[in-house]
Amino acid sequence: MTAWTRSRAGSFCRTRATVRDARLVAEAMLGTARWTPAAFVDYAGERSERMRRLCATAEAVTRLRCDFTGLGKERRLAAFARFATDPEARMPVAAGSIGPDALPPEAFTREAADRMLALP
Repeated sequence: MTAWTRSRAGSFCRTRATVRDARLVAEAMLGTARWTPAAFVDYAGERSERMRRLCATAEAVTRLRCDFTGLGKERRLAAFARFATDPEARMPVAAGSIGPDALPPEAFTREAADRMLALP
């Protein structure tokens, strides 16, 4: 993943992810008197999936916005036209605005991003 992609992922949901992490860790700590690694298993699994989704979103945004070739311009124009008529086509980039937990798992697949960027 490029530095630009990492910074986009951070800029999308950094505060939201931090607050969610704090809440989930606090819940894990308050839920037991013994703070063993086992107390954080659910948090670790949820966070791993959330970060995977954010990385998939950052990659989709990068593919959409940062291909400055002629073909990249064609893909952008086709994608934006598709967004106007097909809300599901926006799913690979929507998590940057609404959060990774608000969309179904299929929004974060390479196939969804490929469909978003497909030329007509």
